[in-house]
Amino acid sequence: LPRSQVLQQLQQAAGGGGAGGGGGFAALARGPMVEPGDYTVKISLGQTEVTKTVKVEEDPRITTSAEERAVRRQAIDRLFQMSIQALGGRRTVTTLRTSLHNALEGWKRPGAVKVPDNIQKAAEDLEKKVAELCGKFATVAQCGGQGEGLGNAGPPLENRPPPYPQRINQLLGRVEGYTAAP
Repeated sequence: LPRSQVLQQLQQAAGGGGAGGGGGFAALARGPMVEPGDYTVKISLGQTEVTKTVKVEEDPRITTSAEERAVRRQAIDRLFQMSIQALGGRRTVTTLRTSLHNALEGWKRPGAVKVPDNIQKAAEDLEKKVAELCGKFATVAQCGGQGEGLGNAGPPLENRPPPYPQRINQLLGRVEGYTAAP
């Protein structure tokens, strides 16, 4: 198959997703590294399927007890699941923020249906709360805050902690990159 079709199928397998949704090929993160052992790898694309057995060996310079390896694997598996949940949270909160923003902007357009003031106020209050929550799960750009009139310059610099998904993935990488139990 042409490369473009392979990428398209990978995007569909990853949950589709265009810009802003967090889906698509960019959302495909690798899974945690496997432990040493024999594995059967099966790759299929359409009707074509290839199966092969591979042996994963530990670096001979690394000496880790079975207990340490088990504790490390448990931590990696837990962090990997947290990473998946955090990415789902990011998708949810950014989608909610976008939907609220679009609804509020739509109510301001000429000829739009008049929304009662109490509903509009409640939606504005909710948008503020969702914007604050969005900052914990996503970057300013992912939350829709680009900085008005700044073009590609982006918003003013702020010292903000990294979003939850990024912090979890950083910790996962550090635990995975170290051979002893955490």
